This record gives sequence, C-alpha cells and structure tokens, in this order.
Amino acid sequence: GIIHKNAAARKKSRLAAKLKRES
Repeated sequence: GIIHKNAAARKKSRLAAKLKRES
C-alpha cells in the first residue's frame, strides 16, 4: 500500500544519499 511504497522510497533515498556521501 501507500505506507510500503513510502518506506521503499525512503530506503532508496537513504541508499542514494549514502552512495553520494561515499563518492
């Protein structure tokens, strides 16, 4: 549902932020 989609988007955003920080 919406909650699951939001959680997935948050996780993806967090992963992207981590990747950007490492780079």
